[in-house]
Amino acid sequence: MSEILTDWEFGNVLGRLTCDARSLEVKSILRAHDAALRAALAAAERERDEARRAIESCTPGGSEFVNDPKACAAFITGARDRAHEMVKRGVVRAKAAESRAERLAEAMRELLAAFVCLHNAASTGDAEQWVEVQAARAVLAEVGK
Repeated sequence: MSEILTDWEFGNVLGRLTCDARSLEVKSILRAHDAALRAALAAAERERDEARRAIESCTPGGSEFVNDPKACAAFITGARDRAHEMVKRGVVRAKAAESRAERLAEAMRELLAAFVCLHNAASTGDAEQWVEVQAARAVLAEVGK
């Protein structure tokens, strides 16, 4: 007995075959998508591990910060902030030293002028220089404090 399919039965079989083909196509697409996602995940994990090693290498020994990127970042931030504070204090000290050097240079000029005045007054005995001598003595007294 030969089996003859009606149009309706033929459409049913054809529909199932089409669904099976589409199902295979979808499965193939999903497999490819899954493989791409797995590759992207592996790349992201490698990148994460490289970043973690880079952060850990910025610390003194690194081992105390293994698998603790927050503590490592806090250490690096603290070190950077401490270095910045040291630079600021150094700048303040340098400016203070420069100012003090300028004041000392001015005092030296005044001392030299006072000594010259005293020397001239002592060698000439001129009473007209008495005001300059008093000013020179005042400068010497101020510097001596």
